[in-house]
Amino acid sequence: MTVLLGFTAALAETAHSVADQAQATSGVALVKGQSAAEVAVQLVQLVLSLGVVIGFIFAIAWFVKRQQGFGLQQKNIRFVERLSLGPKDQLVLVDVAGERLLLGVNAGGIQKLHEYPVPQDDAMPADSEFSGYLNKIMQKKVAQ
Repeated sequence: MTVLLGFTAALAETAHSVADQAQATSGVALVKGQSAAEVAVQLVQLVLSLGVVIGFIFAIAWFVKRQQGFGLQQKNIRFVERLSLGPKDQLVLVDVAGERLLLGVNAGGIQKLHEYPVPQDDAMPADSEFSGYLNKIMQKKVAQ
């Protein structure tokens, strides 16, 4: 925060000095009816507002990417593994509706290379460590 305030003060100082020099050399204010200080303050406000808007756009893009489409759960499609074969070529393994698909992905598109049933041990996703620990504690409480 102090860095932003320091940058703002430095930007205002620079804009003020440029406006003063322009007024001194031409003898006229940059904008009719406004002093050089007012123009400098408006310039700083404009630059900071633009920075806030651009930062907000990047924050929204990061959030949407992080949430992967606002957190919608895909129940029929599950990503299993990806293997990069080159800068634009990949092999991707996905589970779709009880089938496991091996897909080839490249710049030209996506091709299904092989299809086989999902192994039984991969059919149900494994519990996370925390949920497994919580289930173990709950079972102990119920047993008592």
